[in-house]
Amino acid sequence: MIYRPSHYAAAFRNALSSGVSFEIAKKNLLSSLEKRGDGHRFRQVVQEIERLETRAHGGQCVTLEFAHEPTQDARTALTHAFGPHDRVSSTVRSDLIAGVRITIDDERELDISLAGKLRALFH
Repeated sequence: MIYRPSHYAAAFRNALSSGVSFEIAKKNLLSSLEKRGDGHRFRQVVQEIERLETRAHGGQCVTLEFAHEPTQDARTALTHAFGPHDRVSSTVRSDLIAGVRITIDDERELDISLAGKLRALFH
């Protein structure tokens, strides 16, 4: 049977909620991933755990993608535009050319980058 990252994440959260210590739950998760040959999916599982935890506390997962390293003031302003329960991560992607792309819960996207505008113009 093939297990998706969401299966591993749900099992990890269930173990924690049933009283298993974090260290034991983490050890069991890692051994389960290795046993099933899914060690390469560890990052996806961690992202799914973060997503589930954020949603359980009423937040959203927000990804900020900048074309260039923003100033600290710009980064702070964008980060503070979201709520205290939101998980905000940011990366620099030179393929955006200029601007920023904001993705919320991997579903909604606000693309105000030059690459996005060019893509919209020619499609």
